[in-house]
Amino acid sequence: MTVEIGEYLVGAYLKVVTGCDVVDYHVRFGDGEAEVVDVLGVDITNKNAYLCGVSTHLTGLRHGGTNHSTIEFVNEKRRAYQVYAEASFADFSHRFMFWSPVVESGYLENRLTEIDGLKLVANSDYKKAVNELTEKANDDKRDIDNPAVRLLQILGSLPLH
Repeated sequence: MTVEIGEYLVGAYLKVVTGCDVVDYHVRFGDGEAEVVDVLGVDITNKNAYLCGVSTHLTGLRHGGTNHSTIEFVNEKRRAYQVYAEASFADFSHRFMFWSPVVESGYLENRLTEIDGLKLVANSDYKKAVNELTEKANDDKRDIDNPAVRLLQILGSLPLH
């Protein structure tokens, strides 16, 4: 499974901004390893595990064609992530996140923010997170082996004129 740029952005945020020691993509678990954590970040020092779903639909978040099916999809991911986190990171604090740059404001966004224990990073929050990552990436020009960070560093190094 190929890592897409939205997943790289989330992984970069976890590493650069939250200080995760380990970031992995498409982590399989469950019966027959059918479930996948899109981005997993582990902060060993502070004992935090970040389990993130990522959906980089630029025309709006939509799974199954309806708001209801989208809410169920995200809620099911969050429940599955909790089972995995409790089994694999029992001594860690668990942070469940769902990242999407474009989520319809109003009903869908409100319902997703109501999912217990889930932090939705969407719309303006997504942009703030990318801006924070951009600032940190421009302060430190080291290559951290993440194409999203490297692109932000290159863009930040270009002359203004």
